[in-house]
Amino acid sequence: MWTKELRRHKGRTAATAAAVGTAMALLVSMLAISDGIIGTVESQIRDSGADLLIGAPYDTSFDGARALAGQIGAWGEVDFATPALQALVSVSSERPGTAAITPAALGVVPGPFFDILPAADQALFDGWFTDRGDPYFDSGYASEHTHEVVLSKEVARSLGVARNDTVQVSRTAGGPALDFTVVGVADTELAPERVIQDVKVAFFRLGELQAVVGEAFAEGSNGTQVADRASRIYLSLEPSARLDPEGAGAVKAKIEAAYPDFAGMVSTRADRLVRLQDEYAVARLFYTAIGFVSLVIGLLFVACIVMISVSERTRDIGALRAIGVSRRSIFTMVLFEAVVLVSLGAAAGVIPAYLGARALGNFVAASQGVASTFVDFGVPLIALSFAEVVLFGAAVSLYPAWRATAIPVVEALQTRG
Repeated sequence: MWTKELRRHKGRTAATAAAVGTAMALLVSMLAISDGIIGTVESQIRDSGADLLIGAPYDTSFDGARALAGQIGAWGEVDFATPALQALVSVSSERPGTAAITPAALGVVPGPFFDILPAADQALFDGWFTDRGDPYFDSGYASEHTHEVVLSKEVARSLGVARNDTVQVSRTAGGPALDFTVVGVADTELAPERVIQDVKVAFFRLGELQAVVGEAFAEGSNGTQVADRASRIYLSLEPSARLDPEGAGAVKAKIEAAYPDFAGMVSTRADRLVRLQDEYAVARLFYTAIGFVSLVIGLLFVACIVMISVSERTRDIGALRAIGVSRRSIFTMVLFEAVVLVSLGAAAGVIPAYLGARALGNFVAASQGVASTFVDFGVPLIALSFAEVVLFGAAVSLYPAWRATAIPVVEALQTRG
């Protein structure tokens, strides 16, 4: 009977399946984007060589960064420690039609910093600094700058430059500028908690960025002194400490005990993952809510259609009851019809879901100037979403199915068909 009813009202069946398919597509698209972003960031944190991170709050800086990194790096549990400085600079080029931009600048010691990057991040660079050291700092800020900079693809595109071109870098827009040669371009991806934290970023040697933004020296009671300021220190542990489940936590406690000023500023890989999950919980809830609102609307449409169908077939249902068909059979028949209808719609929504997720991912990526590599569209997500849609579809159809069995037989037979 249910197959006959679905075939008899082909337009209504198609419209109902389309409503469910649209809801399915939107739900899966939202979940694919949110799960993909979270999964990408989590994998980058897990794969990073930075087992611990000492980070100054609110992008403030601390003095004597290399001395601190050297002291901590000398511990037996630590493979190496390398400082980095986050700052904002103005970068411009002489290309016609371009304007100065203000990317996030990251000053690093090239060798150790590159070593802590996951292999996937290292592959994003088509060039890096010519040597692993920081000769300007090593000379006590007395030698010439190397004048090398690595730009993210978005910065290079905005300035119209490529490798071996020259850009002008200053502390603020319109201020005294230094020429820097672009020695590499990085195709950065969207991931706020990775080692590379901004899609518009410029990498400098730590000493040279300190000089540009005024963090190399400080005025003290004895005149101008070397400050060597940084905003974070990345730590890579020895294999034995890394493999120890408590190794990172023990080093964290040791750092906070040796340097009380860093209390609350040291985070392990696990700490960063927990913070990431907390930060993305609201975003994922938002994406999920959008999908489920659409789902509820689509399934309420299904419930209304099933109610209409039951109303149209009241006399037929009464006839079935009169010849001995049980209430349970009638209930099952109506419910099964609704589940089949929902299943058809959910299955029809899989391809639009994929296309929608890709389109949304491309839109987000284009708006950020990154590659769309963070959409998580796989069998587990499809299977779970399909099961949820069918389950909710069955739930909203329970009342129409019960209503079909609740009408007295005599009243049902007297209903006009």
